[in-house]
Amino acid sequence: MRQKRLKPDKRAIRSRTAVVAAFNRLMFEEGYDSLSVSAIATAANVSRSTFYQHFRNCDAVLSQSIGQLFERLACACLRATDDGEVARLCQHFWDGRRLARAILAGRQGELMAALLTDKLYAALKARPGRRRPAREEWLVKSVCVHFSWGSIGLLSAWLTGRLPATVQQVASVLRSVAHVVFAAEAPLGFTVSVNR
Repeated sequence: MRQKRLKPDKRAIRSRTAVVAAFNRLMFEEGYDSLSVSAIATAANVSRSTFYQHFRNCDAVLSQSIGQLFERLACACLRATDDGEVARLCQHFWDGRRLARAILAGRQGELMAALLTDKLYAALKARPGRRRPAREEWLVKSVCVHFSWGSIGLLSAWLTGRLPATVQQVASVLRSVAHVVFAAEAPLGFTVSVNR
């Protein structure tokens, strides 16, 4: 028996898209700390209840807004060959540095480090043949945490001018550190190798 395919609810997609767009606009104009669910819902022309149907809070919208970008960064840093994706993402951060500085500062920087950690961990777990005993998963996660916090610190220092560097230099450091960090865990008794 053939099952019906459920079509995506266009109204829900429109509402979700409107909330993310309003969030991005307000964050750019007013900063993250001044955002509220009410302000975002009003700017998106949706009710608060509609907002809560799609998102738990402002942090969840932030994660949705930047999640794909960090997923791309995680996967690009783990690739064995440099296809230029890390440099393109760094250029994107640089082009939007005013917004990126706001996203990477303070509490939201912590959220971004946690988000990048989750994206790295998911990318590593999705690799075929990379099964590890459950007792070792915390080691994999700790390596992801280490790389993510360092990367957020590097990007933040660069985008605020505390670290004068070119896009290519920052991209090169991110890729090089990823390869060193994810190759260095072998002495811990497991392997999270990048594609070679």
